[in-house]
Amino acid sequence: MRLTVGRALADYEDKLLRRALSPETIDLWVSTARRFLRFVGRVRGLTRHDVERFLAHRRTQLSPATLADETVRVRGFLRTLVELGHLPASPADDLVVARANRPPPLLLSKAAVQRLFEGALLPPRRGGEAVALRDRALLELAYGLGLRASELRAARLVDLDLLGAALLVRRAKRGYQRVLPLPPASVPHLRAWVERGRPALAARGHGRDDAYLLLNDVGGPLRHHAVQEIVTRIAARAGVAFHAHALRRALATHLVAEGVNVVAVQQVLGHERLDTTAVYVAADSAELHRAVEILERHRAEKHGGAALSVASSSRRAPGSRDLSNRTSAR
Repeated sequence: MRLTVGRALADYEDKLLRRALSPETIDLWVSTARRFLRFVGRVRGLTRHDVERFLAHRRTQLSPATLADETVRVRGFLRTLVELGHLPASPADDLVVARANRPPPLLLSKAAVQRLFEGALLPPRRGGEAVALRDRALLELAYGLGLRASELRAARLVDLDLLGAALLVRRAKRGYQRVLPLPPASVPHLRAWVERGRPALAARGHGRDDAYLLLNDVGGPLRHHAVQEIVTRIAARAGVAFHAHALRRALATHLVAEGVNVVAVQQVLGHERLDTTAVYVAADSAELHRAVEILERHRAEKHGGAALSVASSSRRAPGSRDLSNRTSAR
């Protein structure tokens, strides 16, 4: 069968789906692959020169940091084509990715988070109390539990247990689900949203909400960029400039500053690897080394037949605090 660009992309997307990546990650990687193949115009007979021409073209359109990310995706795409048997070898296997110096991540103080939460309760120009309650509920989950935007959008009404003060977190990366305890300060705001705000917004959608926990201003599910747009709007009104993902990073950093074990923070954020969590937090190096030792012990137990549980992972290191008693910035 002749290998067309369309078939190569379909096979690649299917491969990514089997890896249980998030929908956003799949969209990003497939979009890069499609852009690359459109530029070179074929799948068979790809050469190193083709890759270099494409990256030179993209260099005029992207920042150095974004170009480095795109280079990684092109290299990964070509390696997958080899795995699928569509290429005999990847022309980009020895391609060196020049990592640009990235700006330091935005780190939010507790005072900045406090101003954001206060700003969320100010009734917006449009939407009234229902939208204000939705905004506050979204912040409670984004900062209080460190949820990703995709996890916020995927949360269902049935996932929220107000009586037990817990939330089932769906559609995390690689398909993992986890149950997280709600900070006590979050419960009244989430209850106000569920009992007063959500019914009012759902009525605007005439039954189009699909039982999602958070809704948009017209009563439908939150779309792809909705979380970022909501947080940006609230931040502007509160006089604080930051993006949605900064809340996730802020939670991690604040928990570690309060003495919570980094391994427990890893479990809250839903990271597979501790080094991913380390990138998120401004943690003391001794704490990170201690956390690595704990994680390696858990891995050894798991490989020996013992399951890794949130409870065991959250076991406190000497001098650290339990997550169940964590405090928020409010």
